[in-house]
Amino acid sequence: MPRIDGYLLDDISDSLQLIGDLFKTCNEFNSNEKPNPLVELFSQLWPFIDKILTEFVLFDEIAEAACRLIKHSMRALGPGFTEYLPTFIKKAMHGYEQNSIGSFVYTVEFCFTQYGQQPEFAGLFQEAFEFICQ
Repeated sequence: MPRIDGYLLDDISDSLQLIGDLFKTCNEFNSNEKPNPLVELFSQLWPFIDKILTEFVLFDEIAEAACRLIKHSMRALGPGFTEYLPTFIKKAMHGYEQNSIGSFVYTVEFCFTQYGQQPEFAGLFQEAFEFICQ
């Protein structure tokens, strides 16, 4: 089983998948009526997700699991994800530059579907799509 920096790669992707499943299952918290408990959980997970999207971008299975986690997180957090959106889009573009798997493009497209109507992100999405279409 392949390792990097002492970590089993399968364990990392499996863990990301489980966390993604949690966010996918808890999608019903996405309500404006009460505070979303997943927002705080995601804020604690974000530094690890960010690190994974930087250090493990060349490992397809891990990158794909991280992108799925981001997709499920966007659905579960709704507006609570917007503070992470610019950083994620930039990470996805950089990830795609290093490893041209479709998960990065698909997740950016999903970001656009979720947040594309918000004018404050227009420049960010334009930059992302111009980069991907090069």
